Amino acid sequence: MKETRLSTLFLGFIVAVLLVIILKTLKTIFIPLIFAALLSVILKPVITYLQRWKIPAGLSVALVILAMFFTIYLLGSVIYAGAASFSRDFPHYEASLRASLETTLKSFHLEQDEFEQYFLNVDWQTRLEEFSVEDIITNTLGSFFTFLGYTLLVLVFTVFLLSGQLHLSDKIREAFSREKAQVILKVIGNIQNRVRVYLVVKVLSSFLTALVSAVFLLIFGVDFLVISALLIFVLNFIPSIGSVIATLFPIVICFVEFGYSWQLIAVAASLIGTQMVFDHFLEPLLMGRGLNLQPIVVILSLIFWGWVWGIVGMVLAIPLTSTFVLVCENIDTLKPVAVLMSGRKTANN
Repeated sequence: MKETRLSTLFLGFIVAVLLVIILKTLKTIFIPLIFAALLSVILKPVITYLQRWKIPAGLSVALVILAMFFTIYLLGSVIYAGAASFSRDFPHYEASLRASLETTLKSFHLEQDEFEQYFLNVDWQTRLEEFSVEDIITNTLGSFFTFLGYTLLVLVFTVFLLSGQLHLSDKIREAFSREKAQVILKVIGNIQNRVRVYLVVKVLSSFLTALVSAVFLLIFGVDFLVISALLIFVLNFIPSIGSVIATLFPIVICFVEFGYSWQLIAVAASLIGTQMVFDHFLEPLLMGRGLNLQPIVVILSLIFWGWVWGIVGMVLAIPLTSTFVLVCENIDTLKPVAVLMSGRKTANN
């Protein structure tokens, strides 16, 4: 009996390692597929609503997919345009950056000549020209046409997944006994509902956070408002560290633009306050039980999926990990895993 358990654990370890290798090797396929699965979860209620208005299923799917394509196309256009504008205009802030660094050095009473001369005599224009946000985004997302190619692939996968979901319940009832079919449908429904609530609330919260932050940046006259708002929106999907990085970017821009001033204090206070209100009050209020994960599990999932798929993996980490926990909750042998990973008691306990 003990040997059987050891063999099972060993085989499970081998399968897990092989699965990770496959995920890393075939990420160009799996990443669009995961995004398509998440999109299909969000869009399924929209398809159902359109069908209630007697719109055929095929036409409903086509209308929703076209709307999503134009939305993603416009968003991608704004991202690449903002990155190009930032890369083009930021080197012009060399004088402001030099003055801000000089003030910083003097405020800390740094007397070492070599240390001071190094920072004050650096050719910041060359350094800033080398630091191209456009290149960073291009390296992350590829060219704009590559981005559109991935978008089309995601939407094609979404079409197939949505079409399959329309008859999924009937197929499961035909394939399994009545009791087993009810259990499977309940598990699928729980996963879809929990992930859908998380995604909808996260999109809404991130959008409102970016919008309010953009208003503050506009009021205080901070440059690169569009790219800052987009970074806040996208990075808010990465728990904990994402909001910090997103807030830091416009604060640094404000520091370079205005130096030590009341604008810097006002921008920092307003952006940090906005993040705290939405992250710690609005999201928990709207999400309720949410995805029910231990904080350490959230951190480890960010590390793991970031290692597997990079920044995209960090964005997808929480929905993927939560789905795994929800599956474990409904498999007797894996219930202890779900209990250990869950932030509170699972629904079945």
